[in-house]
Amino acid sequence: MNTVYRQLGKREYIKYIMNNGNNPRTVNDIDPYLGVKWSRLSINKLKMVVKISTVLGGKTHTYAFYAKGLYKDWKNSIKSMKPFINPITRVPFTRDDEINILNVLDKKYPNIGIPANSTLRSDVYYPEIETVRINGIYFWRFSVWYNTGNKTRANYIRLFTIHIISDLDLYHDESNAEFSPAMLFYNIDKIKKYNANSILGKTLPFKLHPAFAKYFNSFITTEEQYRDFFNMINRSV
Repeated sequence: MNTVYRQLGKREYIKYIMNNGNNPRTVNDIDPYLGVKWSRLSINKLKMVVKISTVLGGKTHTYAFYAKGLYKDWKNSIKSMKPFINPITRVPFTRDDEINILNVLDKKYPNIGIPANSTLRSDVYYPEIETVRINGIYFWRFSVWYNTGNKTRANYIRLFTIHIISDLDLYHDESNAEFSPAMLFYNIDKIKKYNANSILGKTLPFKLHPAFAKYFNSFITTEEQYRDFFNMINRSV
């Protein structure tokens, strides 16, 4: 009888792994780390499977992984100072993906947290920079959120947001190519990865990076403001 219940449980887990509501079925029916189909895994291993969805070409693609295998890859990527990438798509995982991996592992390994030697902070979250429209004007929105919970039971509150206008003549001036918004966001990413404490200090009251302190919860709408913000960031990398 127990075997029957275990088989029913396995079928439900496999159904969960492969089905994604209105989105297409999960792409892979074999775990790339263990090299076997989901149907061959024990129910304990199935409970450690995490699903990661990625939008490619306007379509949602979902992949499933044995979370322990992903975590080992994550540790190795940190040690080698390389991006932590999806082994199937070769696309870097996002912070949201990493939180999903930790949430699955937390079922068996409470408070497992980000791998050791990481320069990332588990108490700070940077959403992807997004384009928003406010009063008919488009801006790039950069936000910093702080986790008042713990590593795997997160409770994030937004600390500040900076809006950068998405269309300035400067962006299209080839003689000032060094002020490209792409370079600005690249430099911000470098600070997040290699000097995160300079964005937000680790102790209260938080000490902010000079650029974020000056433009705290503000809108950057002029070339003068943008150049100033860009140069303050650039001096930190």
